[in-house]
Amino acid sequence: MTVDCYLDLVEVFYHNMKVVDGLICSRVKGVDIKIDDEIWLSFTGLKKTKDGWVFKDVEETPSTFTPHIVFERFVVDQFRRLPTRISKVEKSLIMIHKKLDEDNALRTSSASESDDEDDTTEDESMDTSDSD
Repeated sequence: MTVDCYLDLVEVFYHNMKVVDGLICSRVKGVDIKIDDEIWLSFTGLKKTKDGWVFKDVEETPSTFTPHIVFERFVVDQFRRLPTRISKVEKSLIMIHKKLDEDNALRTSSASESDDEDDTTEDESMDTSDSD
């Protein structure tokens, strides 16, 4: 089936489409097409739950997923370990920030002390040059 033919069939479907008693009805090439809720929900991937309409795979979690091959097991294992890895990285970053803050504080205080020493030596050198 070519794309043009497919588009023509879709156009005919929509042109003839009616909603009768909650069913989507149409006629294409002499064939009656009726789409009820079951067909429509299957097509869209929706299901009705106590919380309303959700996609079929919403309730699937890593714990309900059963991996069948080694790669699937590897991926599931990596996702399960992710929260602990993230917390370790956060702790490391906090420690690095603390050390950087301490280093910056030491550098700032030692730089200000050395500036004070430099000022006194300049004064002393000026005094000695004046006396010459």
